Amino acid sequence: MLTHEHAARVAAEARRERAAFLAEVGERLAGSLDDASLDERLADVAALAVPRFADCCVITRFHAAERKLVAVKHVVPEQEELARTLCRGSLASATVGVDDPEPSSHPAVSSDDAAQLGATQDPR
Repeated sequence: MLTHEHAARVAAEARRERAAFLAEVGERLAGSLDDASLDERLADVAALAVPRFADCCVITRFHAAERKLVAVKHVVPEQEELARTLCRGSLASATVGVDDPEPSSHPAVSSDDAAQLGATQDPR
């Protein structure tokens, strides 16, 4: 019985944490959506996600039929430049069609690159 109650409290706390995160993201995204302002707001969202929900957060967006790297945040700040470099390489090798905004290739980060970034098997 005690284990069930504990599990229920843990689940309720996780729901509250997700709701608080979403509310904070909503506050950060509210307002002007011009390109510069949007990029700043998305960078704020990345900063909120790490380390709260992820070890690394990368945000890209489509702009004028091109993918743009907007934000990179890593739990180990020294790893952010490596993550940016890997992402830029992935973005450069992906193609986006004008009629089809979805990437026609989905480059993956190699396991060696992930190891360098300190990726874990923790599926947050």
